[in-house]
Amino acid sequence: MPRAPFPLQLTCLAAALLSSLIAPFASAQSSNANIQNTATLHAGTLSIPSNTVTLLRRGVCMPDVTPDGSAETPSRHLNFQAPGTLTIPYTLTQRGTAGGSIDLTASLLTPADGVTVSVLDGAGNPLGSAALNRLSSVTLASGESRQLLLGVSASRPVNGTLLVNLAASCEGGSDTQNVTALDAQASLNLLLSHTVAPIQVTAGDAPTFTVSLPNPATGILNAEIRIQLPPGTVYQEGSVVIAGGTGTARVEGGVLIVTAAVPAGQTLTVSYRAVILASAQATLSSVARASGTVTLGGQTNTLTSNEATATLTVTAGVFDRRATLIGQVYLDSNGDGRYGPGDTALPGVRVLLSNGWQALTDDMGRYTFRNLNPGAWLVSLDRGQAPFQAEPGMGTRNVDVFSLTRADFALIRPQATLSLPTRSSSVQAGPVQVGRKVQALPGGGTQVTLTLTAATPVADVLLIESLPGDETREFRFSSLVGARSVTYLLDGPAATTDPQVSWRMP
Repeated sequence: MPRAPFPLQLTCLAAALLSSLIAPFASAQSSNANIQNTATLHAGTLSIPSNTVTLLRRGVCMPDVTPDGSAETPSRHLNFQAPGTLTIPYTLTQRGTAGGSIDLTASLLTPADGVTVSVLDGAGNPLGSAALNRLSSVTLASGESRQLLLGVSASRPVNGTLLVNLAASCEGGSDTQNVTALDAQASLNLLLSHTVAPIQVTAGDAPTFTVSLPNPATGILNAEIRIQLPPGTVYQEGSVVIAGGTGTARVEGGVLIVTAAVPAGQTLTVSYRAVILASAQATLSSVARASGTVTLGGQTNTLTSNEATATLTVTAGVFDRRATLIGQVYLDSNGDGRYGPGDTALPGVRVLLSNGWQALTDDMGRYTFRNLNPGAWLVSLDRGQAPFQAEPGMGTRNVDVFSLTRADFALIRPQATLSLPTRSSSVQAGPVQVGRKVQALPGGGTQVTLTLTAATPVADVLLIESLPGDETREFRFSSLVGARSVTYLLDGPAATTDPQVSWRMP
């Protein structure tokens, strides 16, 4: 009796043959694709289908670093002053059909004492920037490129050729030879570094600052480091620790001075602590500089360093005492020193602090200064905008500012009446229009409001306003688009002439 037909199962060899037959079709698919295939066996009139074979095509990660170069034929030769730092640009491109994470490795093929290399993020950063982030890997999509920098730092003098390399690898591919040659020349420069930890503090904390100074010479370096402590901090007595040399420390005013003898081949390290006061600003920077002398071959050489800055951020904490100053500027109709019915608020008046900070009063004559250090502040008004006498004790004065403090300006209302009526005018100068409104204040005085409107962006706008007595007042704007208003006050009538305006296209 004949046997019944049975389904044909493809063997691994048959599946491999099918895979080779459909490869042209698979290459047109996405980086990760499932492709299903079925074969049919024909024998005369007999036709037997096979089982379905599923093929998975996986994308390939292929990093490409440029420029290329090997140890025998480097891609380029660059000059390098040691001690010193150098950044070398490279471009990394994903040439594969699939994106993924790419591991990055920086290496020094010719090891030298005091020389280190690292991969830095070059995207959006100028060469030589001090704020570059270190990278160990990046993720790129197919066809995407990334700018990288190979950072080289030497803390000691080096002579000769240094070979540095940037390698990239991922699952599926790698690019391991991208060598650059550095022609290193020894110099007697001092390379100073300055760090602080932690970098975020609150009032009452005492972060640790660290200054490092390698000796680049073959003889003893007699060094002096001067550290300018930032305002709002005080040196913590006895906190200096000196390593890598013998020396002493002293404080003169707000400057910490360290003198030390540093043996050849050693790095002088100085750590110190500074207490953050309640009066500290939000950002603090401690700046260090170094100088020194070294005797070589009977000749004394004088060396200087770079400026090294350590920066930290001060956040509000339980000891934070920064204050806010508020107030109101108005014409006091009854002389009681309090704003009430019948009094006139003065908008657009400039309020000044002794440190140069300024604020303009709003429509209700109110002003605000925030984040002030507690203590005495001299507060005054711009006399050109508020030319009125003040009630006793309600004008320019020292105000003891603490927490939330109020300081009003009660100005004496002029007794003369204004004979001129309210007058409005307009001046057109190309795309710039100036509207001028003159308004009599109750009881005397004049308020002038100038409104500038630019139909298109303009630059270097100069507005000249005539005043009584052949005087003028100037208002300047570096750029203008849309509308902007300025207001000033006079204790008498305003001039009747229209303002003059000039500008230029940006």
